[in-house]
Amino acid sequence: MPADVKAYLSARTGTHANAAIYQEFENLYERKLWHQLTVLLLDVTTSEDIKSDLIPTYNDFINAFELDMNPLSLVVILQRVAAHKGSDKEAAEFLVSKKETVKTHKDASLSLSLAIGQYHLKQSDLTAVKAILEGARPEVENNDMVPLDIRGEFYALSSGYEKQRGNFTNYYRDALRQLGCVSDTAAPTTLSPTEQQKEATDLAVAALLSDDIYNFGELLAHPILTRLEGTNDEWVLQLIRAFNAGDVDAYEKLQPQWMTHSDLVANLITVRGKMSLTALVNLIFKRPVDGRVIAFKDIAAAAKISDNEVELLIMAAISRKLIEATIDGVAETTSVFWVHPRVLDRVQIGTMATKLEQWAKSVEGTIATTSALDADAVFREE
Repeated sequence: MPADVKAYLSARTGTHANAAIYQEFENLYERKLWHQLTVLLLDVTTSEDIKSDLIPTYNDFINAFELDMNPLSLVVILQRVAAHKGSDKEAAEFLVSKKETVKTHKDASLSLSLAIGQYHLKQSDLTAVKAILEGARPEVENNDMVPLDIRGEFYALSSGYEKQRGNFTNYYRDALRQLGCVSDTAAPTTLSPTEQQKEATDLAVAALLSDDIYNFGELLAHPILTRLEGTNDEWVLQLIRAFNAGDVDAYEKLQPQWMTHSDLVANLITVRGKMSLTALVNLIFKRPVDGRVIAFKDIAAAAKISDNEVELLIMAAISRKLIEATIDGVAETTSVFWVHPRVLDRVQIGTMATKLEQWAKSVEGTIATTSALDADAVFREE
């Protein structure tokens, strides 16, 4: 046993509070049971008593046999050690110094690079983060064998990068992808309840401010939004529900709350325009199949806009590919042929079921009428 390892273990056995753990370290080390020792380290390095001693544990003990460890497990422990460094810069430098150690293991090397990227992100070094993402993206997106947790690490870094850049659409999409890689999306183990609440709020606000996102059903179906229930940010959840339902009244009632959010206030015109578009889409959705010719005045009432704004609203919906329609400016109507598919909530599914029942009855009526006409035609021929 190397002298530094022996000195480390000797100082922590005997009367030490965790003497039994360190004795087990010594036992497994002397028997060269590297897998069992790695499993034990992964378990105990999360405890508060060992965490406070983590840097010496790495420097004087783990460092002596890290090449014998599973590379992916080593990267997990390296990240825990880095978290106890004095600064984000020191943490990044420490992880960079270990790249050579895991370079022959593709997944471990990828995971380590993404961990380094997180520390660059904390320092707002977006150039360094971009380089790491560009290097990792081909492997993550083209290799189905990349482990789910590492795929999640990639999207966590990418979503954080897009958030700092202010790209709401990319942040929203990558954040949802990252959450999809977490085994328990209702309570991601890497986030505290407060952090989960903030993540849910940021995700919802990004959806509202994105130029491309008009369907909120997928977000509402995600367990992360349950973290807003019973908190002072529950209004964000209510606001998303209002947009999903195209409910302008609910949107206006929530104005005192959302006017306290600087990003929503700064993009007030954009947010109100999106509310009008979702109101239009929901108006179309609720109408029967044979009721797709809609008067401008009905649209104005649903979206709570003036009559002279209706035509521009329809054109905006067409240009964003939310609907396909024609406009009759003389008759002041629009004929809608298609609405962009979307994820439905329970209420909307109920509406769809009712419409299907109405359609089925209409088909039955048509069949009955056609059968009667055919029978009458046969009777006359005879």
